[in-house]
Amino acid sequence: MAFGKNMRLLRELKCIGLNELAVKVGVSNTYISLVEKEKQAPPSIEIVEKIAHALGVDSDVMTLQAGRIPKWMSSLLLMETDACLKAMYEIKESKDGQR
Repeated sequence: MAFGKNMRLLRELKCIGLNELAVKVGVSNTYISLVEKEKQAPPSIEIVEKIAHALGVDSDVMTLQAGRIPKWMSSLLLMETDACLKAMYEIKESKDGQR
């Protein structure tokens, strides 16, 4: 599911209005609406983290759904590139073998 549609579903499941989310995040309700309708690209990591907090969901998962890498993961990838790549390749191979 696309980021904006997923965000809207989460917001509605939590019974949070568009205006209420906008106020909690510190953006306009128009901006939230555009993101939810997929007429605006997913927000920055900082805004995604605020949205996740306001919706009570994991910010790392929401950041990844927005097509971004959480800051701590990015740092870890840079510091431990070989180990991270090895682990990801192993996961990929395992998934490929299940098909």
